[in-house]
Amino acid sequence: MFSFIIYDLKVAALIAVFYMFYRLLLCKKNFHRLNRIVLLATALLSFILPLCVITLHKTVVVEDALMTVSVSAAADAVTMPAVKAANFWQTHTFRVMVTVIFIAGIVFRLLTVCRAVFRLNRHIGKMDKYALADGIVIAVSPHRVAPFSWFKTIVMSREDHEQNSRAVLLHERAHIELRHSWDVMLVEVVTAFQWFNPAVWMLRADLRGVHEYEADKAVLNNGVDIRNYVDVLIEKARASGGYSLANGIMNSTLKNRIIMMCYKNKKNDRAWLRALYVLPVAAVALALNATTSVKYVNATQPQTSIDATPAHVVNVPSSIPVQQPVERATAKMVQEPTVATEDAASAEPVAPNAFEEQSSVYQVTDKMPEFPGGVSEMMKYISSNIRYPKEFANVNLKSRVIVAFVVKADGTIDNVKINNTKIQPLTDSATDINEKAAAKAFETEAMRVVKSMPNWTPGEQDGKRVSVAYTLPLQFHSGK
Repeated sequence: MFSFIIYDLKVAALIAVFYMFYRLLLCKKNFHRLNRIVLLATALLSFILPLCVITLHKTVVVEDALMTVSVSAAADAVTMPAVKAANFWQTHTFRVMVTVIFIAGIVFRLLTVCRAVFRLNRHIGKMDKYALADGIVIAVSPHRVAPFSWFKTIVMSREDHEQNSRAVLLHERAHIELRHSWDVMLVEVVTAFQWFNPAVWMLRADLRGVHEYEADKAVLNNGVDIRNYVDVLIEKARASGGYSLANGIMNSTLKNRIIMMCYKNKKNDRAWLRALYVLPVAAVALALNATTSVKYVNATQPQTSIDATPAHVVNVPSSIPVQQPVERATAKMVQEPTVATEDAASAEPVAPNAFEEQSSVYQVTDKMPEFPGGVSEMMKYISSNIRYPKEFANVNLKSRVIVAFVVKADGTIDNVKINNTKIQPLTDSATDINEKAAAKAFETEAMRVVKSMPNWTPGEQDGKRVSVAYTLPLQFHSGK
């Protein structure tokens, strides 16, 4: 669900950008049909573009040198409060809070729309109805209401019906023939999912104004005198309405409508070309949403590839020991920034029975699991969260811990185990320490960090999400 919220935020950003350009370039132009199409199209495009992901392929040659992370016990004490504050945005509590508020807003808005539709249909159902030859129904209200239309129904007061005002009928017929009620319902659904976005509320209001401009233009095109029509609008705008979903004479936009009716475009006016702003905005959105599939190739061993999307797959049954894939990432922890080299091929082999009980665990898949944002983001996460065990902060120790785990089909981390741990005293004074206790401390910290990771992007095989085995070497160094 939280992924959908992220998607909806992308939609909100696109709607805001599209609407900003609409206000700057098209809002005051007398191209009502074009403006209507642009508003509806950009609202729909905003929901479609985040789903269109362009994948770029890139090959990166890496050296055997491993990545280095600088940390110490003293620095850890200073930075941890800030890290904890930052990590609140990644906690389960925060996600639950955001999800509840988001869903509550959607449900409230949808219930409001459903209530308005129910009240409107109930009100129309109590009126006297007269069917016309073209299928339009006139519903006559005993109360003094401003005329409005709802799909194929025109609602008017009995006084207006008896007067048989041609201008009023032409105006409401235009709303029906142009299918404005469908626009209204579409935008109401969009507004429900974007209830937190001010831009969508302004877009909603502008679209209703465009509906009125189109209806006014249709009336004038049928030969109604503009002065008489304006008098009718002023008179009918005084009547009460109260149905926000219906298409009717809107008092709030009356001044703008009169100005727009008097506005004439020049014959050589090509202002409609401004609508092409949609194309570069859509192109930028696609570029920003593009992803890069990186293939890492060892510089000293060209035959060894750690491609994130290998061409072959090995399905590991429970009866065959799992051979772990090539290590995807490593992290070192030292006090001073240094670059240490280590041959990846010399890493300790994974225990044969590490994942024996995981009968459906894959070694390599068409699409390997990935930490959100890739290896670089994983390194940032580890450097922000890992801590050198404080009980050994004053001992010059070097420790290498290999953590084995499974990235499940839903992206969660499971079956976290320690594959191998090495403790290496770097000074004579460090040889007296209890190696078992030290190993336990480093293993506990390594497992804690791995278990605290957010959900990964799961691996896929034949288009289906599957569980994949993974190993992560972590190297601690006191820096003394």
